[in-house]
Amino acid sequence: MNKVVIYGAGPYGKIFLSEVNRYGIIDIAGFTVDMAFLKEEKIEGLPVVPFEEVDKIYPPRQYDMIVVCGYTRMRNRKEMYDKAKGKGYTLINYISPGAYLENEIRMGDNNIIFSGSEIGYDGKMGSGNIVRQNVYLGHEFLMGSHNIISVGCIIGGYSRISDLSFFGFSVTSSGFKNFGKECLVGMRSVVTRDVEDYATVYGSPAKVASYHEDTGVVIKEKAGKGEGSDE
Repeated sequence: MNKVVIYGAGPYGKIFLSEVNRYGIIDIAGFTVDMAFLKEEKIEGLPVVPFEEVDKIYPPRQYDMIVVCGYTRMRNRKEMYDKAKGKGYTLINYISPGAYLENEIRMGDNNIIFSGSEIGYDGKMGSGNIVRQNVYLGHEFLMGSHNIISVGCIIGGYSRISDLSFFGFSVTSSGFKNFGKECLVGMRSVVTRDVEDYATVYGSPAKVASYHEDTGVVIKEKAGKGEGSDE
């Protein structure tokens, strides 16, 4: 297996490195970020290089990549994924040895499943998703791409999750629920009905607070009530 470059050096990239180091199943060569966000020369002893030059330093024929982007602006996740693919990198999946899968999950690329999560039978997901620690995804779920499921979420079987959505800490959803594209489900919410496209919902039971079609999901560092902050 090729060494891997992490695209993204924010909190999620550092959390991912810690997860990888715990199990040692992939070899990280270094980090890359867009030049405008280059603030550190090294992270945990690993070099951080500008994305504009990464293919010269770590050629795609010899190195793979994984895009690890957080939630501040969820649409950035797809943009970074597309940029990495555009440079010709193979984007790997990471499934923690500490996660439990009922059977082999069918997925695209650049997915991350952290330790402590349980993935139900016959689930499917697209690309670029992050499933954090201690998440339960019920059987026969269908997930699109570029979503983040935060720590401690419970999502029942036969759920349908579209693209670019964010689930805050400890969301609980009964089975057979549909989540439209670019949803924001606030932390500790209890979802008992389908969630529309571009809706922010929170509470128990979860109710619509607002819509955000123009911006997609955007979460400030100090998120307010219902915004489901993670880091």
